[in-house]
Amino acid sequence: MCEIKDYTDPNTKHLTMKELIEIVIHKVISTLAAILPMKMSVNNSARERKIARNFSIANEIKVIVHIELPPKRRTLKQSNWDLSNLQIQLGRKLKAIDAHPKVVSKDELPDLPWIVKSTTN
Repeated sequence: MCEIKDYTDPNTKHLTMKELIEIVIHKVISTLAAILPMKMSVNNSARERKIARNFSIANEIKVIVHIELPPKRRTLKQSNWDLSNLQIQLGRKLKAIDAHPKVVSKDELPDLPWIVKSTTN
């Protein structure tokens, strides 16, 4: 389960780390809650049901939060967030699901099977 968040947008400048943690926890729990109905619903495509079935029989669930922060600035709290602190706090709150979630960014992307690129509007 991977959650990708881009906090380089100026509209997110008032978000606190505590709020981000709550957003991620809610997203994880909501996703898990949707798996069983998704697996059984005839309204979903065969592909969606297969994804849900594979997810529901997995031996473990890994939580990965991919987050992009704005460049470091003294006046913007988010740009100075310590991602290791975020990872520790998520591990405590999601212990029953994944006690060791990963928090990554473009600059610190250990061998993971995706690429995140910046886009322009």
